[in-house]
Amino acid sequence: MARHACIDACRTKPVLFFYTYGPPKDYDAAKQSAISAKADATANDAEDLCPIEWNAAEDILRQSLQADNTKNWQSAMTLMQQTKHLYDVARMCAIGKKEAGLRRVERNPVLPSPSSTAAFAQEVPLKPIASTQKRVAVLDLRNEAKLPDSDVAYLGEVIRTGARKALPLQLFILMTKENIQQLLPPERRDLRNCEGQCEVETGRLLSADYLVTGSVVRFGGELRITVRLYEIASGNLLDSKKASGNSVLEFEGPVEAIAQTLFESIQPHGN
Repeated sequence: MARHACIDACRTKPVLFFYTYGPPKDYDAAKQSAISAKADATANDAEDLCPIEWNAAEDILRQSLQADNTKNWQSAMTLMQQTKHLYDVARMCAIGKKEAGLRRVERNPVLPSPSSTAAFAQEVPLKPIASTQKRVAVLDLRNEAKLPDSDVAYLGEVIRTGARKALPLQLFILMTKENIQQLLPPERRDLRNCEGQCEVETGRLLSADYLVTGSVVRFGGELRITVRLYEIASGNLLDSKKASGNSVLEFEGPVEAIAQTLFESIQPHGN
């Protein structure tokens, strides 16, 4: 009886294991790489010399730190990797300008950045950029009409020309095509099949406030172009304009005209 009593009394109690789900394996390395990339960009005066590229990196950094603070590890890691890429772009831009003999340029004022890695890691979230200027990005048109690439690129420049004429310089910054290509990660630069939500996400990667996109199609013997304006913060389609013609050359006047009227919805009253 004593033997059986011992069996019951000495039975091994079950062991409970608790698993803590933390950051992915390479998360700390990705975060440190972003920190180092910012330090390198700062050392090369990227904040002053290349403000568009710098501010784009700052915006994605802000998002990554917010994700880090809420322990959304996978999103934070992806954003950290994008942050590193954008700071690298800003650094290379600054180096290029220095080599070209360019020095200080007018920039969008931003609040002071952390001076140390510790301060950088703890500043969640960063304060917003103190600027009233809105960034506008114009993407190349999707070439559904199978036109030569040079023709589609030309139409994109016509739209940018219309935007430059329509948008007051003191209120809007029109991003150049080169800015857009530099700021996008390599895997996101091919936008031929990007539409709808993909276009909005592209605008967020560019830290743009507004995004202009569109397409050119062939309907019967006629070319038709559609240009759309998105507000990136809300993801809303603000306006859409159309033009048609028999050739690319016929588009120049109408496309520039619709590009100018496209921005009426975001123009301040009185302008």
